[in-house]
Amino acid sequence: MKKILFLILGSLLFLSGCSTFYVLKQGAYQLQLLAGSEAIEKALRVPNLDRVSRKKLMLIQEVREYSQTTLKLKADKNYRNVNLSWDKTINNVSASDKLAFKPYTWWFPVIGAVPYKGYFDEQDAIVEEERLKKLGLDTIRRKVGAYSTLGFFEDPVWPNMLRLSDESLVELIIHELTHATLYIPNQTPFNETFANFVGQTGARYFFAHKYGPDSPQLRKVEKYQRQTKIYNDFFSQLFDKLEQIYRSEMLVDVKIDLKINALKSAETDYQKLALENEFKNIDWSDVNNAYLLSFKRYNHDDKVFEDLFQKSQENFGKFLREVALNSHGADPFLTLRAYLDHSQGNK
Repeated sequence: MKKILFLILGSLLFLSGCSTFYVLKQGAYQLQLLAGSEAIEKALRVPNLDRVSRKKLMLIQEVREYSQTTLKLKADKNYRNVNLSWDKTINNVSASDKLAFKPYTWWFPVIGAVPYKGYFDEQDAIVEEERLKKLGLDTIRRKVGAYSTLGFFEDPVWPNMLRLSDESLVELIIHELTHATLYIPNQTPFNETFANFVGQTGARYFFAHKYGPDSPQLRKVEKYQRQTKIYNDFFSQLFDKLEQIYRSEMLVDVKIDLKINALKSAETDYQKLALENEFKNIDWSDVNNAYLLSFKRYNHDDKVFEDLFQKSQENFGKFLREVALNSHGADPFLTLRAYLDHSQGNK
C-alpha cells in the first residue's frame, strides 16, 4: 500500500493543477478498490457466494495459470484478488475533431500521451465530455469492463467482470495481462491491437486446451470471434470511407454533408448485417469520429501480428519476444512489418 501511495503522489510532480486533482481522485478510488480486495482462494470459501460468481472466479484462476505457463504472459500479480463489494464502473471519455480522425489526448507520467481518460465517478466523466463538446469535438463516453495498471498495482477482479460470458471474460483477462507484459508508451493503437490479438488468439487456445478442439465451448468462441471480425470489417470500411472524405480538398460544408450521409447509409447497412449475423444492435447516435477512432485503436493492423505469430510457429513465448525486440520508433507497426519483410526476404 505504501508503494501505491508513493507512485500516485510521485506522479503529481509532473502534472498541472487540474491533472493533479484528477490523479488524486482516481488514485483514491484505486486505493479503495485495492483495500477491499481479498485473495480469490479466500473468496471461494465464502459459503453464500453465488454459483455463477464461484464458477467465474475459478475460470479466472485457470486462465491466469494458462496465461503464465503457456501464453508466457506476466500473471504473477494481476487478478489474484477480487473485490466482490466494488459497485463502481470505469467510464472512459475520448474525443476527436469533427472532420478529421485526430484524437484529443491527455498526458500522464510513465504511460505518456493517451487518447482517452477514465473515471470511476460517472458524473466526472459527464462533465469532461461536456467540456470537450464545447470545444467543438466529437465525443464518446462509455463504460468499460476492466482496465490495466500495466503491472504497477495488483489489479483485482471486480463484480462487473463476473457478469461477462465465459468467452468474453477469458479474452478480457488475457487482453489485460498482455498490457501488463508489454506496453509501449505513446503507442495506444499498437498496444490495444496487440492486446486484442493476443486476447483473441489466447482465448481460442485456452478453450481448445480446456474442452478439446471439437468442443461446443470452442465452437462458441469461434462463432463469437467470427462475429467480431464481421463487425470489425464493417467499421474499418466506414472509417476508411470517412477518412477519404476528410482528406479530400472539398469544401467544409460538402464534407459535413457527405459525413452525415455516410453515417446514415452505414446505419441502414449495419442493421441488416446485425440481423443476418445475430449481432446486438448499437445506438447509432453514438457513432461519430470519436467512436470510430476508439474502434480503430483496438483494430489497427492485426495482420502484422498474425504473420509474426505464424513466423514464430505459433509459439507464444517466441512471438512475444519478437514483438518486444522489433516494435520501436515512431511507428512500431511499420518497424515490425519491416522486420517481417526482411526476414521473409532472407529465406
